[in-house]
Amino acid sequence: AQTLPSLISDPFNLGDINSVLIAGLGMLFAFGALLEGRAWRDPYPGYEGAAEARRRAARNFHRMIGDSLADLKDLEEEFIEKVGNERSSLRDRRQQVPRILEGRKRLVQRYASFRAHVQETGRALLSIYRDANRKARKAPPPAHFSESWVLDGFEVPALDDAAYNFPDEDFRAADEALREATKKLQNAYGEGITWIEKRAVEAGSAE
Repeated sequence: AQTLPSLISDPFNLGDINSVLIAGLGMLFAFGALLEGRAWRDPYPGYEGAAEARRRAARNFHRMIGDSLADLKDLEEEFIEKVGNERSSLRDRRQQVPRILEGRKRLVQRYASFRAHVQETGRALLSIYRDANRKARKAPPPAHFSESWVLDGFEVPALDDAAYNFPDEDFRAADEALREATKKLQNAYGEGITWIEKRAVEAGSAE
């Protein structure tokens, strides 16, 4: 009853030191509450930490998506390069087959010529020996002296090019299979990119 009229008529009349101290403490607490209110960012106590953790998880998720896209790109480029190398190797081998077969024929022909030369040389030397033997022996010569000597055990290999004949259709089929493999790889890469980007959009819309 006495305080209210006095507060209305003279609000700044503190009267004594205790009133000054109480007023100062009140102003100090009010100022502290003002600062705390200005710095307050969490309208729902306890949720600011959860929100920060969520933002941190979102950043990690987007960074992971970027890394995944880079890894997929590296894989695509690596395997496309490997398939391209296989296609080039296949074409090179296709061109090498005729040269290899022709070289094989020449080698066999040289071997046949060398074998014939060895056989003729052996017959000439054997003829010289037999003539000298006939002149020196008292008894008639053996019947095999009249036979021509044959070099056995060194037959000329029979060539069968059919075993090494690769039709062009087979090479084209292999090249087409490699080309289709590249196409499938690129399609799988595109699907992977689409899936990752879709997850990124979903994560962004959920923020």
